[in-house]
Amino acid sequence: MEYPESSAFYMLGQIIIDFLATFENDTEMYMEADEDTNLKYEKLDEFMKTWQNPADGDKIYKIKNELSEVKDIMHKNMEDLIKRGESLDTLMAKSKDLSTMSVEFYKKAKKKNSKCCTLS
Repeated sequence: MEYPESSAFYMLGQIIIDFLATFENDTEMYMEADEDTNLKYEKLDEFMKTWQNPADGDKIYKIKNELSEVKDIMHKNMEDLIKRGESLDTLMAKSKDLSTMSVEFYKKAKKKNSKCCTLS
C-alpha cells in the first residue's frame, strides 16, 4: 500500500506549524545561522510514530476510508437485494403457474365427478 499523498502533505504541514511554534521565540538562532544547524526537535519522533498509519494522524483520510467501506457494503447489499428480487420474481411466476394448474385440476375434477353416477 502506498502512503497517500494528501496525508503526507498534511503531515508535513503539521510538522512545519509545530516546528515554527516550538522555535518561535528563538529568533536569534535564525539570524546567526550561516550553515546547517542541528536542532533538537523532540516531537519529530512522535509525529513519525503517529503518522505510520495515515488514518491515525489524518482524520479526513480516516473518514474517506470509512465512507469507502460503507459504500462497498451498500453495493453488496444492493446486489443481494437485486438477486433476491430475481428470486422473488421466479417464485411469483411459479406460484402463478401452480395457481393456474390447481384451478384447471379443480375444473377437471368437478367435471369428472359430475359424470359419475350416484347410488342412492
